[in-house]
Amino acid sequence: MKKRKLIILSLDAMVKEDIEYLKDKPLVKKMMENGTWIKTLRTIFPANTYPCHAAMITGCYPYKTGVDTNLYYGTKTWRAERENIKVETLIDVAKKAGYTTANVFWPVLGDDKNIDYNMPEYGVPPQEMVSVMKKHGATDTVISQIVEPNLSILEKGDSWSEPYSTDFIFSCAIDMLKKFNPDILLIHPCPLDTARHKTGAMSAHVTEELERSYVWVEKLYETIKEIGEEDNTDFVWMADHGQFTIETWCRFLPLFKDAGLLNVDENGEMIGGAVEARLCEESITLKIVDKSAYDKTLEILEKIKNDVNYYTREQAKELFHLYGDFDFLVDSNGKFGIGREPYGEYFAPITPGKVYGKHGYSPDLGYQPTLLCIGPDFKKGYSIERTETVNVPVTLAKCLGLELKNADGISLDEILR
Repeated sequence: MKKRKLIILSLDAMVKEDIEYLKDKPLVKKMMENGTWIKTLRTIFPANTYPCHAAMITGCYPYKTGVDTNLYYGTKTWRAERENIKVETLIDVAKKAGYTTANVFWPVLGDDKNIDYNMPEYGVPPQEMVSVMKKHGATDTVISQIVEPNLSILEKGDSWSEPYSTDFIFSCAIDMLKKFNPDILLIHPCPLDTARHKTGAMSAHVTEELERSYVWVEKLYETIKEIGEEDNTDFVWMADHGQFTIETWCRFLPLFKDAGLLNVDENGEMIGGAVEARLCEESITLKIVDKSAYDKTLEILEKIKNDVNYYTREQAKELFHLYGDFDFLVDSNGKFGIGREPYGEYFAPITPGKVYGKHGYSPDLGYQPTLLCIGPDFKKGYSIERTETVNVPVTLAKCLGLELKNADGISLDEILR
């Protein structure tokens, strides 16, 4: 019996409405008729790319993976290396079981010793790509047969930019299949996320990128057929998070400054105080350093509760499986973006006349990520309305005859044959 193949394509920020738009396209129609559609995924908090992708291959929430932000706190450095994930991944258990493994730009997998053919996510200019890939886990074989032959795609742009980065990632993934035919392949392009950030969650530009992305997904699936693996491959097309459109910031930290609870230096940087504010991408946690400041903090939060959502530490744990050294969690209510500066107007336009797409808030806000899958392990013509993202890797491990023992999620046996 042939060893099962698994391909997971994470099309960053793809949502249910995208699949509905594409439903008459040949591949999407085929996947709906012959596979399973999970219409919406409840992702993790914070709904940001790196925490989400760590959860998507471990079945664990951030309190357990250790990846709760894209960037290291207080820096502009991405958490790109595998050492950031503190638990076993789907790649780890597959490698132990003898599967060959490959990655094209899945986050937080730099220097992963269990990936045979690794191109970890580092969005660098084309002239730096080879050296960065070599430094973080790409073998000479991957460099010579995958990276270098595709560099000309990136060189059409002046840096790491769309649409060339997406074309590069998909082209490399297709070459991975043709040249190495790995048992497990992870892929992560970001055209929809980039478009939504620039022009809002739903726009003509997003639709253009969705159409372009579909063409590449179709090419990828055709490659699976070309190499003779269609009947033996579970193909999973999913997303990490959604987005929603905002045009106005809500800045509430100046209220804490004005109340004498938060100290700010001459450069506008927070330097401590009775309350410590920790900026976590698109949300903010508040730690009460001086316990006498608790009532005043709660008074301010109650005053602004129509403009933001706030949760106690206990509520954050219950609702989002979010643990941490904080007393309150504050995020968007879906109307406004969270302004993180301790100065400026309470309400202010992001950019006059502009709208942007944002994520990183509660997993229940905005347009929701989705998942389509097809293959020998999935039911045909089946759909479910919603499940937790952490259930997906547990289910995929089961398809491979494996187990993620430390996972928070459970196997979705109802979608399996």
